[in-house]
Amino acid sequence: MIPSEVKSGLSKITTTEWFLLHFLQNKSSFVTFFPHLLYIAEVIVSLPVSNAWPERGASAAKNVKTRLRSRLQNDMLQAIPGVEINGPDVQSCLPVVKEAVRV
Repeated sequence: MIPSEVKSGLSKITTTEWFLLHFLQNKSSFVTFFPHLLYIAEVIVSLPVSNAWPERGASAAKNVKTRLRSRLQNDMLQAIPGVEINGPDVQSCLPVVKEAVRV
């Protein structure tokens, strides 16, 4: 039975999302009858909702590959955007950088 707050739209999730999550949480009950549907539900739940992360990657690559850095090797070109996207913000690293420069 779908909860009333999900039906009425007061919840943060839609009825489809609620069903898929409920379906996957009770996987052992459904696996013998609907193995292919469970697989499809797992794929649907794991799909990204937007394309923001590829856009962030392209933006980071554009910031990395400047005229001054045009001679970087591929391994470094792949590592720098990863640090830029997933790394800590600059302000939190300043004490470490200052200590490294001081020494």
